[in-house]
Amino acid sequence: QSMKRCVGSKKKLLIPLSGGLDSRLILSVAKKLSPDITAITFGNRKCLDYQLANQVCNQLGMGTPLLIQIDPMWLKNYAKDLVHLGECSYGALGMTT
Repeated sequence: QSMKRCVGSKKKLLIPLSGGLDSRLILSVAKKLSPDITAITFGNRKCLDYQLANQVCNQLGMGTPLLIQIDPMWLKNYAKDLVHLGECSYGALGMTT
């Protein structure tokens, strides 16, 4: 019901898709409710998120997801800001300690 409310009568949807279970489930349910969906993912063609997103889109008959490429220097340039915003948690960077 929640997905039906969100999708409603929208004719076109743009759904962020990572390799995670949540985004894959949301896309799968939305695809059943609305045929005109574009998936979008961030990273580069070699990253696991993009590869999984591509596989999910192909399985759903959607073709290749849009890819927003992230500058390889992004982490180096913004690491200190991310740690500060994440209250000094390296988890904000996707790192383990």
